Amino acid sequence: MNRFAYCPKCREVFETQMLNMKYEYGCKCPTPNCDGEAFGIDEEMIIPIDILNQKGYKTMWCCSGHVFTENGGDGYIAFIEGSFPKTIPDGWYSDEKYNAIRYRVPNKSPILKRKDVVKHIDNLIEWAVKLPSQK
Repeated sequence: MNRFAYCPKCREVFETQMLNMKYEYGCKCPTPNCDGEAFGIDEEMIIPIDILNQKGYKTMWCCSGHVFTENGGDGYIAFIEGSFPKTIPDGWYSDEKYNAIRYRVPNKSPILKRKDVVKHIDNLIEWAVKLPSQK
């Protein structure tokens, strides 16, 4: 899983090493004339997070899920207050405590976990495309 940074304002994607940024934290976007903030993002989440942010569903943190994590490794997207969508993707559930949506990665072999992660990311993208704009 590659680590990147994404700026929802200018929609640019950067390698985190280029920004000299710790993955968990954001930083000022390096794009000239952009005053946005880039944040760490898994490669698999760039497309759905971009779609959500462009439609007005502002996100804070996300994770695509982990194949090689023995316990946990679930996928999630946390939304900024007031940006939570009215529906959630198939196979995901609402986590009201953290204003997030999540899916559980079952404790299976890495091959089966990967299939599960891909299925959930595909469901997420299809759902995000169908969401109405919140702008």
